[in-house]
Amino acid sequence: MKSLFVHPDEDVILHVRRLDSPWGRYAVAFRDLLRADSLVRARYEELKVRLSAQNEGKPDYDDDTRAKSDRRCSLSHSIY
Repeated sequence: MKSLFVHPDEDVILHVRRLDSPWGRYAVAFRDLLRADSLVRARYEELKVRLSAQNEGKPDYDDDTRAKSDRRCSLSHSIY
């Protein structure tokens, strides 16, 4: 389960996940991987910048999230 909070006056989107769910555990493991591996962190940053530019101004900001999810799997093969 994931909840998404968006405030129209802020440039922040907050994702809240249950830690006892598979996706919640994956999110924490991916966070830890980004903290530990500078190469993966740099590649993910490049991905986020590119996708952000591609999706800028689109009404469905979740296009960016869906695209990141597809590519995040290739970056995180070492998590499990």
